[in-house]
Amino acid sequence: MSLMKRYVEDSDLVRELAREAAQLLRATDRMRALDGAFTACGEAAGKYADPEAVLKRLVREAVFEYGAVRSQHRNAERTPEPVL
Repeated sequence: MSLMKRYVEDSDLVRELAREAAQLLRATDRMRALDGAFTACGEAAGKYADPEAVLKRLVREAVFEYGAVRSQHRNAERTPEPVL
């Protein structure tokens, strides 16, 4: 498998884990799931020649994905239902 394909697969996995973590209701559950996403980042990064650089990229992707999904959830909670 090429390095680019491997990285795309690892990135997809990490972003999916972060997305799932962001959708949990309780903060403690979100943190536990996000910790799992970060652990997956470390495990995936170990397969590359420069694991530290890959780890930073994967963690950054997880954080951005988590933040985007949490922001969507907060905005959805604040938006009132239209009155018909």
